[in-house]
Amino acid sequence: MKYSLLPFFVAVALSAPFAADFSARFVSPDNSGMYEHYAVKAKATPRITAAELSALLAPNWRGTLTYLDYGSHKSVVLNTGLQALMSRPDRFVLRFDYEEPNHTHVFGTDTLTVASGGTTLHWDGTDFAVKAKQWLPGQTLRLLLEGAGQDDNRPVVIRKTLLLSAQHFSIRKQVRLPADTALVQRNFYQFAR
Repeated sequence: MKYSLLPFFVAVALSAPFAADFSARFVSPDNSGMYEHYAVKAKATPRITAAELSALLAPNWRGTLTYLDYGSHKSVVLNTGLQALMSRPDRFVLRFDYEEPNHTHVFGTDTLTVASGGTTLHWDGTDFAVKAKQWLPGQTLRLLLEGAGQDDNRPVVIRKTLLLSAQHFSIRKQVRLPADTALVQRNFYQFAR
């Protein structure tokens, strides 16, 4: 008769809040000296550094903001400029210039701070957990961020997906009500230089 605690140990190893190698050795119940060895490598917690976001500092990002207008339930597209500055080693200031349909300009500022050893990105009052980080072809960084916030005066889960390279930058913001499973695209920034 053979006993296996493997599912329990795998579950414990994979639920650990930090990356670690996990190894277990099980001796047979009849003490025959037979054993099984299992090794599990827990998935590393994704981390971001300010250096990995430094491509933001390139001048003259030009592009568009497409957002869902909740009043009309239609998408609105605005020509948008972006200038990014580094205000301290772990903080970026994003200055947006939105051109309204009547050709007036509205300005906005977002502040991003790399926090908690790179596992969190503090973005204008919302703490976003770094859920995934991936390097794509063309030295493009893909980040998936999630955090609790507000949208249209309702509590929501906010998901932001960033793609950043030396020539392109995009931010896709999606929201989900806590009781829902479907994500709704709230806005999409797309820039090039």
